[in-house]
Amino acid sequence: MIEIIVVSHGTLSESLVKSAELIAGEVDNVKAFGLHAGDDIDKFKAIIEEAIKKGTEESSVLVLTDLMYGTPFNVVSSLMDKYKFHHITGINLPIYLEIVTSRKIMGIDELCKTIKEIGPTSFVYINEII
Repeated sequence: MIEIIVVSHGTLSESLVKSAELIAGEVDNVKAFGLHAGDDIDKFKAIIEEAIKKGTEESSVLVLTDLMYGTPFNVVSSLMDKYKFHHITGINLPIYLEIVTSRKIMGIDELCKTIKEIGPTSFVYINEII
């Protein structure tokens, strides 16, 4: 099984997981962490590192972050030399749903490749269609 760790600013990660559960039902092997104003970055990094470390001991790990070059992204990226895991940034609800439903039928490499390919389809400018 692929373990998913969602890391974001504020409550986005927790809200993303809960919103997806309204649509797809309960999802196992998912952890969500949010960085809030005033949080200690070193403590936040230690929490994320522990989740990644534990996850990589048991299965494949996919870490999802909200914003490229934001603090959550930078914290996760700083751990990529130390642990073997996959990291996708720019997460949104359609892509998250695709990940949690497809991970049951795909390996992690195939899943990441698929997400990269379909990612742009999660954003649609409706005025061009209507």
